[in-house]
Formats: sequence, C-alpha cells, structure tokens
Amino acid sequence: MSDNIIVKYSSYTEAQKRATQKYRANNKDKVNEQRKKYYQYRKDSDPNFLQYKRAKAREYYQKKKQAGQELINQIEVLAQNTPEAIDNEFAEFQEAVLNQPEPEQIPEPEPESKPEQIDDEYIETVEVPPKKKRAPRKKKVVNV
Repeated sequence: MSDNIIVKYSSYTEAQKRATQKYRANNKDKVNEQRKKYYQYRKDSDPNFLQYKRAKAREYYQKKKQAGQELINQIEVLAQNTPEAIDNEFAEFQEAVLNQPEPEQIPEPEPESKPEQIDDEYIETVEVPPKKKRAPRKKKVVNV
C-alpha cells in the first residue's frame, strides 16, 4: 500500500516582509491594541501562558546579563594591556622578526626572445560600422 504524501510549502518573500514592516510602522496603535487583546485573551483562557511568558522573560534577562558580563570581561582584558605591556609585546615581536633567517634569493628569469615578425599577408583588416545612436524617448502628453 503506497500513500501519496503531498507537502505544501509556504514561502515568505522579501516583498511580503517589507510590506509587513511598513504596515507595522505606519499603524503602531492598531498593532499594539491587537497584541494587547491577544495577551489579555491568552492570560484569561490559558493558565500556563503566564508561566511561559515569565520563563521566556527570565531567559531573555539571563542572556542579556551574560552578554553584559562578557563585555565587562573584555574591557578588563583590554585595560590590562598597559603601554608597558604593549611595548614588551612589540619588542618580542621585533626580536622574533630580526632573528628569522633571510630567504634565499630566487634568480630572475631570463627575458624571452621577441617573437618573430608576422607576415602582412596573414593580417586581415575588418571595418566595423559604428552603432546607431538610440532615439530619445518620446514624452507622454497628459491632457488636464
């Protein structure tokens, strides 16, 4: 027994995305009112909805807090790089570069001899007619 499965794909194009963003920007009051109604409806009808929302808010807060802490750690690391430490690193780098062995010099290739001149019999001259310029667009006349 073979079952034919039909899969329907939906696509969300860039044009649809732009149109949605434009609508939401131009109709903020309507969108906010609709979201408020949805939130109130779900809060009243679904007891787990508030728990879910609180868990998501806590998760968001923890991510923001962690990102802020990572940023503080990066600033502290940068603050430890005092000018003396940077000078020491530069001196070590300079010393390492100076102590490297010199690379072997590669001899330059010999210039190739000039190609023999070609007989004029084989050269064919072709004249190409110039392209015609395009006529300018005609203006539309609008009767007022």
